[in-house]
Amino acid sequence: MIELGIAKAKRMDNNEWTKGYVFYHDKFGDKSELEAYLVTTGEGDLFMEKPVEFKKVHLDTVCFFTDKRLADGTEIFTGDDIEFYVGALKSRGVVEWCQEDSRFVIAENYDGITSKIGLYELQDSATIKGNIYDTFNLSKKEIKKLKKESK
Repeated sequence: MIELGIAKAKRMDNNEWTKGYVFYHDKFGDKSELEAYLVTTGEGDLFMEKPVEFKKVHLDTVCFFTDKRLADGTEIFTGDDIEFYVGALKSRGVVEWCQEDSRFVIAENYDGITSKIGLYELQDSATIKGNIYDTFNLSKKEIKKLKKESK
């Protein structure tokens, strides 16, 4: 699991996206039942003097900020479905953390063959089409299948 500052996830109470600093709560101390929360402070930074909110989120939807942005300033998170060009060829893939390369990549899958494109290779014409968790009403099994198909 990657540990970065800013994350986004679907809230438990309304299934809407929220951003903040990720916080995990281990209910029994043995990692058998983890809960995820995003800590937010409204418009300010975590260290500013504002009320802190803990928003309980779906653990399976936690997406980490990659520290990269599109040309228009849109933040790129893990799980984002990105359409981009490699030369003149239009392509599409899902952002994920690649442990073996120690970097964020866009994983494309064509006919069972997966290729990985580094985020630094994105051209200005790249766009985010959504996130694999935008359809979170799917079962956990269906989401795992989507993840596998993107690899």
